[in-house]
Amino acid sequence: MKLNFNNLSLKYKITLMIMVVFFIIFVTLSMFLYIFSKKEFYASALNDVKMIGYIIGENNVAALVFDDSDFAKRSLKPLKSIPELVNVDIVKKDGKELAGYSASEEDTLNLKEYYHYPTDTIVETGGYFISIHVVEFKKERVGKIILAYSKSTFLNRFKRFVIYEFGIFFLIFLVAFVFILILQNFITKPVLKLTTTMKQVMDKNDFSLRLKAKGEDEVGEMIMVFNHMIQHIQTQNKELVKAREEALELAKAKEQFLAHMSHELRTPLNAIYGFMMLLEKTPLEKEQKTYVDYVKSSLENLTGIINDVLDFSKIAAGKLLIKKNPFNLPQFLEEIIHLLKPKLEEKKIDLLGEWDETELPRFVMGDKLRLSQILINLMGNAIKFTSVGYVKLIVKKEAVKGNEVTLYFAIKDTGIGIAPEKAAHIFDEFQQASAEVQVEYGGTGLGLSISKQLVELQGGKLQLKSEPQKGSVFYFSLKFEIVEHIEEKIVETQRDTAVDVSKLNLLVAEDNKLNQILIKKVLKNNNINCDIANNGREAVELLEKNDYDIIFMDINMPEMDGYQATEYIRTEMNDEQKSGIPIIALSAAVTESERNKAEEVGMNYFLAKPFKEEDIINLLNKIFAK
Repeated sequence: MKLNFNNLSLKYKITLMIMVVFFIIFVTLSMFLYIFSKKEFYASALNDVKMIGYIIGENNVAALVFDDSDFAKRSLKPLKSIPELVNVDIVKKDGKELAGYSASEEDTLNLKEYYHYPTDTIVETGGYFISIHVVEFKKERVGKIILAYSKSTFLNRFKRFVIYEFGIFFLIFLVAFVFILILQNFITKPVLKLTTTMKQVMDKNDFSLRLKAKGEDEVGEMIMVFNHMIQHIQTQNKELVKAREEALELAKAKEQFLAHMSHELRTPLNAIYGFMMLLEKTPLEKEQKTYVDYVKSSLENLTGIINDVLDFSKIAAGKLLIKKNPFNLPQFLEEIIHLLKPKLEEKKIDLLGEWDETELPRFVMGDKLRLSQILINLMGNAIKFTSVGYVKLIVKKEAVKGNEVTLYFAIKDTGIGIAPEKAAHIFDEFQQASAEVQVEYGGTGLGLSISKQLVELQGGKLQLKSEPQKGSVFYFSLKFEIVEHIEEKIVETQRDTAVDVSKLNLLVAEDNKLNQILIKKVLKNNNINCDIANNGREAVELLEKNDYDIIFMDINMPEMDGYQATEYIRTEMNDEQKSGIPIIALSAAVTESERNKAEEVGMNYFLAKPFKEEDIINLLNKIFAK
């Protein structure tokens, strides 16, 4: 396993560094001791050899002068006490041996080859020092002492000395090393305590932990800085928690405000729009018909603005979800074109569709509602800013990978275009191409921002190519799952199946008087009988007394609201048939939370205000055609 120094703890780093330093010092000093000691022992051995040669020579001066062989031999006998001496020859000045000494007859060395050396010298040969000492008497040479001194004894002594010295040296270093290791705990222990505490803070989010500094050194300063930092984080954390709670409260208040404002705006808007539709069906003069069309257009614009604001708020809050379902792609594209055709009645422009049905998959899995919202928004925008030429919807197959297809969508127009310096910010909320455009064409500046974010929520990117006075192209690519096998009944549910609804008996719970008159009139026009309840309590009482096929239940009502009434019907009604009656939620607030709550209490369908006459009839057809 490879050792990574950077991953070691501070304690082990310090320990390892101490070991390395001590090893280097120990090796260096050991080598120095070895070399120095060997040199000293060598010099000492040579000095001993010289001294022995000198002593033997001084003791045998007379023997050499008087050629006394017996005396010379006797003088050599004490040399047995010196184990290092192997051989000694006393040589006369004529080069002949006067006397000799050998420590062992078997190991006798031939020293004659050294007799000719003229001066004192020491020669190393094999395992011996050969010493030649010239003996003088009254400054005249009278002979020589030739001796062989074994190195083995010298080497053994040197080895013992080195072992002893190294042992003592190692013991000293070991004690010093252990002592330093103990001392380094005084440094690493508070640091390790600091890191352990930091991990506890990180793992448990406990910012109440503190450490006590034992000094004012660097470690103590680190601990003080840590305590200060934790205190600062703890304070900030409390502020963040408080800010988060305030933000949640603000978001909740904002959602409630939007729901309330949506209800307050859509409730009268529903009555105005409904009565306008009824008025349109009455005999009108040409000028009156024009005025009605103007009012309808204004109402549609107002409804669009309210929807944009609500959608923008839902996207900003992260509550807008992408829901994927299978749908017929070519049929969907035709419906988009057909839906926008009425917007061209007063404009001399063409609305074109460009796609190859043989190239596109017939059925795909995706969010049809959000794709429709994007295309209608972009195409409606293009129609608004185009007075001559055309608006074209282009759809192409870009790529296929497995059962996934990437489709390219483009909305091309020959309108006023967008200047390059404005194009960079055209997708920002509440932004328009210029102040003049806003004055002339109106709008909130939210449509493109919402479209961009809806595209991004589905994994795409909305882009723009534009040239002033020549037109614009908004384009994006999205991935869809290809649905190869789909039952025909799924397609049938996309079409309205007409049924005879004239025999239905309805209960409508609605507190707004104008909306009561409107819905009653709409139902009467379709030969549908209905009873009106002014609040949820009245609705429950009427249901207990009478039999109904379905209930239209407004959500916001006095005394007992639609949620409470529905919950009572589902849980408290003893009649199983009445407790299971289909309930359609009527709401001017169309937030996701409203829909979820309606579903939770047991409402079956959701009809948003303002609604058209055909919305009610189509929904009844959908419910009772099953």
